[in-house]
Amino acid sequence: MIRSREFRRIQANSWDAELRLADMDADGVDVQVVSPTPVFFSYSRPAGQGLKIARIFNDLALEICAPAPDRFWPLCQVPLQDPDLACAELDRCWPPATWAWRSATTSAIATWTTPAS
Repeated sequence: MIRSREFRRIQANSWDAELRLADMDADGVDVQVVSPTPVFFSYSRPAGQGLKIARIFNDLALEICAPAPDRFWPLCQVPLQDPDLACAELDRCWPPATWAWRSATTSAIATWTTPAS
């Protein structure tokens, strides 16, 4: 909502993995990054509040991604106001079993997007 006007309609495919997968299949999408809406990043809040908000949205993203981890990639929200809290939240959301694969993917992307020196 923006004041009394609807900003955009939120439908079940925003949180229902099966509906989301069906939409992805219909559109020919193999993998989708699931992330919170930037308005919820809460960077203007104190770090502790930002962490609480991040945990809520990260838990929801992880729940949405759980049925199809090969097709849904959660993008964690972290409280950038406090680097230690941010790293701890990232560790909480990114279990060691996924590190090798995701790290390799991230490294490949970083290598591909980083200009040669």
